[in-house]
Amino acid sequence: MDGLLAALTHGSCNITLPSFDARESLAIMEREKCTAVSGIQTMYIKMMEEPALDRSRLSLRTGWTTGPPQTPRDIYEKMGVTGITNLYGISEASPCCSISDCRRDPLEDRLNRMGKPLPGVEMKIIGPQSGERLPPNETGEICVRGWNLMQGYYKKPEETAKAIDPEGWLHTGDLGFIDEKGLVFFMGRIKNVVRSGGENISPEEVENFIFRHPKVKHVEVVGLPDEKWGQRVTACIELKEGVEATPEEIIHFCKERMANFKVPKEVHFVTDWPMTGSGKVQKFKLVEILLQKK
Repeated sequence: MDGLLAALTHGSCNITLPSFDARESLAIMEREKCTAVSGIQTMYIKMMEEPALDRSRLSLRTGWTTGPPQTPRDIYEKMGVTGITNLYGISEASPCCSISDCRRDPLEDRLNRMGKPLPGVEMKIIGPQSGERLPPNETGEICVRGWNLMQGYYKKPEETAKAIDPEGWLHTGDLGFIDEKGLVFFMGRIKNVVRSGGENISPEEVENFIFRHPKVKHVEVVGLPDEKWGQRVTACIELKEGVEATPEEIIHFCKERMANFKVPKEVHFVTDWPMTGSGKVQKFKLVEILLQKK
């Protein structure tokens, strides 16, 4: 929707497909000499895996995505989108809340952060338990206020009242921080936090690290019930085509560079993911599948 509105307000051509197909998307972008592209992490991963991808035949200059820093970095390097930006958004807020400026922001800020709030939009970080506003670089719940918020959940006044407080702040349920430059960083859903041995662990933080392993194509981290730890950090990994790895190799890779309590205690290799219609992995179903195998 953001891409469609941008095309309408700026008088540019917008090309869409009835449904996403990586090969067809690349072919259209090459044929029509598209200069901007937008999509979620899963879409870009599929396009970058296509043998037909040749960045020299693409005319892309800018675009946006959502996901860990490695995603926009790969898009920059493999697809040649020099103006790639990362953003933070949520359905209840239209959905974009913050985004980088592809013309003015330094590359590393665009790759490693989700930009500043849109004009007319306020964002803050609060302590999940205290509700108090937190200083820069401290992790807590992301809250949003502005013109982009929904009026409410349809015919659900109680749920609406829980989500939007009397001062007009939407409590997103997302974990993140705002740095000293005012740049937003999303770490994951609070409800997805793994509580292991008294520590709160962001699955997305562990995922972002494991993505650096050269054999890893995709990773999802979840918490499984554990009598000793409460929950144990569990990594589900899809390997790149033609490579092999062992759980021990992945765990050793993590132990060398991560705090011990964040290191996965289990690694499962996956080829078939439970997905939503928009191409996102359903973590709760992933947990159900793993528990059924026990």
